[in-house]
Amino acid sequence: MITFRQGTSRAAYGGLIFAQALAAAENTVDEKLNINHAVALLVDISLPIQYHVRRVRDGRSFCTRTVEAVQEGKIAFTMQVSFNVVEPDAAVHQDTMPKVPSWNELMCMEDLVPWLKTEIAEGLLVEKRLKFYENQANQNPGYLFEVSLTTL
Repeated sequence: MITFRQGTSRAAYGGLIFAQALAAAENTVDEKLNINHAVALLVDISLPIQYHVRRVRDGRSFCTRTVEAVQEGKIAFTMQVSFNVVEPDAAVHQDTMPKVPSWNELMCMEDLVPWLKTEIAEGLLVEKRLKFYENQANQNPGYLFEVSLTTL
C-alpha cells in the first residue's frame, strides 16, 4: 500500500487499493471473463488491508463479485465488480463516424455568410440563423474553430 502525507493525516492512494481489490476479484473468475463494471466506495486508509471476496453470482456469461477491504476487523472499502465473456455479436449503440472534411477544408466565417445566403436563395436553408452568423463573422472573422498543433 502506498501512502502519502497530506497535512497531518495519512491517506492511501485510492487507485492502488482499487486495483488490488479488482485483482482479488479477478482471481476468483474464469480467465475468459473480462471486467464489465466496477463500483467502489473509498475511504482514507493508513493500516494494512485484507481483501475478502464474496461470490454473488456465477452465470455462463456474467458473474459478480463483492470485495470488502478490511482493516482491523472493520470494512473500510467495498467494491462490486461484474465480469462478462466477450461477445462479438453484442449490440453496438453508436453510429459509424460519417465522412467529414478535414479542418483545413472548412470555410472561414467570412466565406460562410455568402454561402448561407446562396443556400437560402436556392431554398435549401431557412433564414432563421443567418443574422447570428452575420454577427459572428463581423465580430470574429476567420475560422469557426481555433486549431493549434501540440506535441505530447
